Amino acid sequence: LKMYEQYFKDGDVVLIIPEYQQFTNKYAYGIEDQTLYRILYNNYPSALKYLTIYQSINIVKYIPKYFQDAYAHRKLIFDTISPYYKSSLNEYGDVSFWEYRSHKSSIPAHTIQSDCPNEDIIEIIKDFMQVQEKKGVKCILFPSTYMSQSYENSKLFINTLSAVLLNNNIPFVTPTERYKFDDSLFYDTDYHLTYEGATLRTQMIIEDIDSILHSNF
Repeated sequence: LKMYEQYFKDGDVVLIIPEYQQFTNKYAYGIEDQTLYRILYNNYPSALKYLTIYQSINIVKYIPKYFQDAYAHRKLIFDTISPYYKSSLNEYGDVSFWEYRSHKSSIPAHTIQSDCPNEDIIEIIKDFMQVQEKKGVKCILFPSTYMSQSYENSKLFINTLSAVLLNNNIPFVTPTERYKFDDSLFYDTDYHLTYEGATLRTQMIIEDIDSILHSNF
């Protein structure tokens, strides 16, 4: 969020759509698969300065493994078509290699077993939204689109998260179940959508934004 706030201005509408795991434990501080570091280092190395002290401390131990993995896989096709690379995006910022993103039948479902959300992450989002609202920027917190089986497995945590967000006056803009999608609409993980899934999600988000903005007038 810190990376982009300089670009927001009065009248803008900003959608915030974190994956559910971003609210658990230390996930948002960087995890062992080096996703956070990989995205920044490969695409926006100058943005490394925006890492918090907790993120920096947490991911530094994974940096040697990142370079080891990057060297080992340097010739594999997923390095050039990964959604974590700018080369995978078109001029509008949308993922553009849909020919590779057909549904895989063996996507594992996950269960979020955390007892309660990370209050620090909720506070960061809340503070960010309050600052932007003072600038005239409309912030909307959407639930993530999640694979049906993973959603059902994690329903206790998701319901708890929804209640905590509501208590902090930053509720999800729609019921989370609205964005529980059929498993067939996912590509390789329980968050990554196929072309059909992304198209449906885009249509739904447009409907929700239109309803929200019109209700404010």
